[in-house]
Amino acid sequence: MKLGIMQPYFMPYFSYFKLIKLVDRFIILDDVNFIKKGWINRNQILINNKAYLFTLPISSSSQNKKINELNLSTEITWKKNFLKTIKQGYAKSPQFHNFFPLLEEIISFNDLNLSSFIGNSLMSVCNYLNIETEIIRTSSVFCNQDLTGESRIMDICKKNRCTEYINLPGGRSLYHSNLFSSSNIKLHFLKENEVTYKQFQGECIKNLSMIDYLMFNSPANFNDHCNIN
Repeated sequence: MKLGIMQPYFMPYFSYFKLIKLVDRFIILDDVNFIKKGWINRNQILINNKAYLFTLPISSSSQNKKINELNLSTEITWKKNFLKTIKQGYAKSPQFHNFFPLLEEIISFNDLNLSSFIGNSLMSVCNYLNIETEIIRTSSVFCNQDLTGESRIMDICKKNRCTEYINLPGGRSLYHSNLFSSSNIKLHFLKENEVTYKQFQGECIKNLSMIDYLMFNSPANFNDHCNIN
């Protein structure tokens, strides 16, 4: 059993979905504190050939609240404005007519709970990419909020009886291989591959939201870019 564990992010960058593809079960860590001005409800897209930061508005956000305790704004205009921005920026992209209808469905999702909304977006994109990995939220399964950091991750790994734990490269400073090996779990870090693809013009601006990737790439490109046989 290969396991991946990450906080929920709305339409994160390519490597996040690559990680989901590589594991057998993906755990969304949604009962941890929300970080203001982090990447949970924000990311970058391409507008006028430049990186543009978008933000999903949170209703009365608080650093002391868990991700699954927060809701998106009930003001309906933000959804219309978001889709309008995407349409203006990507209407001439090669995959716009294939991917934009799915994005409309994602944004139209009725449950405004932040964790539910992001969870639905991740599963929707995975279905679009034919990723069959099981996705679970910690708030719905695990009762270990008394644990923190590496101890909590280890507890989740043991409860899932995983043999391999795979993380993004940024986790190298957070985890220690000897702790995992003592429990017969192999610790791996995803190898970043520089994903470049043709955008409108000029050099490819990297590490944008998956929205950008899927406006220029079909699902058939995904495995090739993941370097998966």
